[in-house]
Amino acid sequence: MRIFLFFSFVTLLLGLASCGSRPNSSASLSEVPIIDVEAALADLQDGLKLSDFGSRVRYVPLETNDSCLVALGPVKVWRDYILLGSRGVLYSFDRETGRFITQVGHQGADPKGYGNFTPYCNEYNGLLYFKRFPDRLQKYDVFGKYYGAAKVPVPPVMPQSFLFLDSLVVGYHSAQAFLPVNGRLLSVFTEEGVLKDSVLRSESASVPFSENPGGRVGIMKVSEMGVLSYSLYGDDVNITLAPFHPMWKCEGRVRLKESFNDTILTLEEHGRLSPSYIFHYGSWALDEKSRLAGRSRDKLTVFSVVETPGKIFFQAISDLFETVREKSSLVRFHLFNGIYDKKSGRVRMAPEKEGIVDDITGGLPFRIQCFSSSDGAFVGVLDANEVVGWLEAHPEAKDNPRLAPLLKVKEEDNPVVVIVSDK
Repeated sequence: MRIFLFFSFVTLLLGLASCGSRPNSSASLSEVPIIDVEAALADLQDGLKLSDFGSRVRYVPLETNDSCLVALGPVKVWRDYILLGSRGVLYSFDRETGRFITQVGHQGADPKGYGNFTPYCNEYNGLLYFKRFPDRLQKYDVFGKYYGAAKVPVPPVMPQSFLFLDSLVVGYHSAQAFLPVNGRLLSVFTEEGVLKDSVLRSESASVPFSENPGGRVGIMKVSEMGVLSYSLYGDDVNITLAPFHPMWKCEGRVRLKESFNDTILTLEEHGRLSPSYIFHYGSWALDEKSRLAGRSRDKLTVFSVVETPGKIFFQAISDLFETVREKSSLVRFHLFNGIYDKKSGRVRMAPEKEGIVDDITGGLPFRIQCFSSSDGAFVGVLDANEVVGWLEAHPEAKDNPRLAPLLKVKEEDNPVVVIVSDK
């Protein structure tokens, strides 16, 4: 039954990939909640407040010892564990205490090695999956035990990211502006590498490609949420935005947000793909006409989403084409943070550079990671040196019991994980 449902899903998504618009659905668009970006930009905040994300904040300093000296890196909070990637390796810690558990696997070409330390967490079997190019996913548990490899059917190249549906693996294939796009959008396969279904990127949905050898191409990390790739040939600019997690789950439901599409989609029961939230840009819309003309001044698009049961955090970017065309150092585009409250419908936005102000505990400003915890909390991370410097500048913090976990942090310690929720 699950396979049948997913086949229906990818069939519908093929229509999305082919026409670049919202898929047909029995749901009325008039009933879909609107995230009013235009109105939020008209009332732009100086910075977002942590109370917009949740009512409770926990600071979890990660244990520091000779076996787990780690640098600041991407963090996932999954089940009872904190997973932090650093210097090509993943480390696991206890979520409640920050106690170090183990190093999970290693990079390498040996039979148990992986190529990328980003874990994809399988809620069905409790294992972590790591990319091993060109066609493997190495499997470990959070205690470092190796469970063999899942095979990824290629070509095309390894998918960018993965989800799990019972015994099936779903891979999402990203596009890059300087490469021909003739491969799949999605691959659905078993762990034995048997392809069950796929969605191909049609030419109409592909990024224009030129073989002009005099062009300039590149990839840039936009924020903790994703990267952009670009190609510049004369006055022609092609850009693709690649969020690190274009697919995710919220309360067990599969979500999808493709770049340059204004809709968050949900895989429903009985194989229906329906719109769940629509971003309204108004005069700020970076629509197809603007994209084809390469005009994005004061034009904006949401490129990455982090969802919890009650809130949607998103990042939006503007002035893409002009930034690349003017041959700057790619620091002139404008990046915005936004938070949408599902219950009230309120949307607040602020420049990303201002971070998020902790108005709950009076603590440090920080940036949200690109995935929520498995139980629906927002996650942030702080460098220990940053914590120490802030405490020195705010000696009154020692009298705040909610900041007590930070008082023992030393400059050379491991990072501090921040968990924001309503629980």
